[in-house]
Amino acid sequence: MKVIVLLFFCFIFCVSSLESLANNQNVDMIWRDPYGQCEGLYIKDNYAYLGSGGSLLIIDVSDPTNPKKVGSILTIGIIKDVQIVNSKAYVLTYDNGLYIMDVSDPANPSEVGNFSKLQDAYGVQVAGDLAYVYDYTGLHIIDVSHPSSPKEISTYTGILASFGIAVSGKYAYITNLDLNLNIIDISDPKKPRQVGLLVIKGEAAGIQVIGNYAYIRDYKNGLLAVDITDPTSPTKLWNFSVGIRGFYVIGNYAYVTDYTTIYVLDISNPKEFKKVAEYSNVLGIGIKKICVSNGIAYLGYYSPELHLVDISDLANIHEVGIYKAGRENDAYGVYVVGDYAYVSDMGSGVRIMDITDPGNSREVGFCDTGRRGYSIYVNNGYVYVTEEGYGLDIIDARIPEKPVLVNLYDTKSSPYGVKVIGNYAYIANGQGGFLILDVSNPKEPKKVSSYETSDYAIDVYVVGKYAYIANGEKGLVIIDVSDPKNPRKVSSCVTPQMAKGVYVAGNYAYVIDWSLQIIDISDPKSPRIVGSHSMRIADKVCVVGNCAYVIDNFDGLRVIDVSDPKNPTEAGYWDTPGYPTGISVSKGYAYVADWWGGLWILKYTGDCKEKPIAVENEPEIPKTTNSVSYYPETDILLQNYPNPCNPVTWIPYQIKDGINVEIVIYTSTGQIIRNLELGYKQPGFYTDERKSAYWDGKDDKGESVASGVYFYTIKAGDFSFTRKMIVKR
Repeated sequence: MKVIVLLFFCFIFCVSSLESLANNQNVDMIWRDPYGQCEGLYIKDNYAYLGSGGSLLIIDVSDPTNPKKVGSILTIGIIKDVQIVNSKAYVLTYDNGLYIMDVSDPANPSEVGNFSKLQDAYGVQVAGDLAYVYDYTGLHIIDVSHPSSPKEISTYTGILASFGIAVSGKYAYITNLDLNLNIIDISDPKKPRQVGLLVIKGEAAGIQVIGNYAYIRDYKNGLLAVDITDPTSPTKLWNFSVGIRGFYVIGNYAYVTDYTTIYVLDISNPKEFKKVAEYSNVLGIGIKKICVSNGIAYLGYYSPELHLVDISDLANIHEVGIYKAGRENDAYGVYVVGDYAYVSDMGSGVRIMDITDPGNSREVGFCDTGRRGYSIYVNNGYVYVTEEGYGLDIIDARIPEKPVLVNLYDTKSSPYGVKVIGNYAYIANGQGGFLILDVSNPKEPKKVSSYETSDYAIDVYVVGKYAYIANGEKGLVIIDVSDPKNPRKVSSCVTPQMAKGVYVAGNYAYVIDWSLQIIDISDPKSPRIVGSHSMRIADKVCVVGNCAYVIDNFDGLRVIDVSDPKNPTEAGYWDTPGYPTGISVSKGYAYVADWWGGLWILKYTGDCKEKPIAVENEPEIPKTTNSVSYYPETDILLQNYPNPCNPVTWIPYQIKDGINVEIVIYTSTGQIIRNLELGYKQPGFYTDERKSAYWDGKDDKGESVASGVYFYTIKAGDFSFTRKMIVKR
């Protein structure tokens, strides 16, 4: 029902702004998750055309027991529907328009045209030279006789929030959120007009027309049959009550699915139905789509996979083949450290992505928590994830390829934001307020203290001795945590709306309360709003230099120039196609977690970055002065430099206590090739070439190592952390 939820919010917040937004300005896409939920599925000849996230996958199903991908093409949207006519694929994306693809060579599909003037689009039907597309604004009739330059010839705007379309003869049949079946006369495509209406009193969200009958997917009432012999006076016949997800009508049968089961209805007499078979042994994560061809039912899922079920014998229905493109990518939170992006997914767990080359990112590790992950933070190789209704997951990811869940701490509430500094985890614990845990031993976290914030604590940021809480209707709350056992409130600043995100940089707290509020915290006892920037539904923010990277649930990534905190201005944007909720910025790249669209890697190319900037999420290394003695608060292993190296490199680190230090270097297969015994080291920052560990690119035998990927691990008492480096000769 996520589609219903999103459109409900769209109706509230977007109905006055029906023009499609431009996709980007001063922001480039570097990479995106290619796969996602199955929203579009079409079977033609020996091929299945599967819309999975942003990818159109072409799968050879000539042997149903062994389906194979033969081709694919990536869009920048989320595919909602697919139809194949002759050698063209009409691929509809949610908010990036209609793509026309040449699939004459299934192994090498190519884009030939695009019609982008659509908003929140859900379905397409092609008849002759015309494509009929419905989106949130109504029905669009598009001339596709020249696929490279499709042109709209008319729009019928009398129907909002459409969810299903079928075209038969001179009529278009459209279901919409107003709970109606609308019948539009399209005999003159330039002047479509409504001729019939049936009030369904349900949640109509899909339609198929066979002869004089329309079959409607109704989330409330199941499969609904309607007599449309007289299009001006449609009549309801019957409904099959089930938690319907998909259906397909062919011949004398209707095949209906809920999340896990196929139901077969005999409709040889269209005025009544009889259930004749049921099959519930289908494997997968929730059925979304079904198509039937030549005795095989093709099932698309919430995960990027296609299941093939033999239905030729209704007494012996059985699954015969599966194609899996990858993992479900419902990204919600993201945090970047070094060469890795850690992504919390709403339905599965935590993915670890190697981003050494951001344009060719790849998954290297996965931890299945089986829960809905929200905020994510990484410290000393451990991943901390807040989980809906559960608490805090702690994952040992010191070896990124082999992450292991080591603890699930019950926070006694539904936590959201989390930050880990030194030995403490600071948690915005929802109705439970503000919680501090001792995570000096991540496998056995212990409660240190809590503080009742008198509202809903949603996000937290910690700098120095202060914790800054985005505290719902109470706005920003500043808490002194210099003594973690006794946190105390210092001050608060009420924001215009519900505070749900916070980031601190310099003398300012950047608070998200659906918009961006900039609060002067130079005196923590007297915070005050000095600037704001209006947005639709802003969610999270990350600040680097003069740029505030703001995630808006509906408008994607917005880059705000905050060089003048009193007058922030938008400097760039990229409207990701789904429901973005998380942001992390590192080395000039913005990593966006999009609930429907997976992980996106974007790069701001504008000019709101005049002053030198620190790399977000990488530990800032304080510098010593002649008058101040400064020691680290935590142990850190940093990335070697240069990387790649040829052949020598330096390995920087910092330690908070005096201790013996060694660095072990080993191959990608785990073979130790060099042990750098550094001896006893005083607490401090070993980060420049004079102090960093030095490796000459040779093994213990004094022989130069070959080009390739290597790992190095620091061992300093209880502290151990591993990073990757590349030798390139």
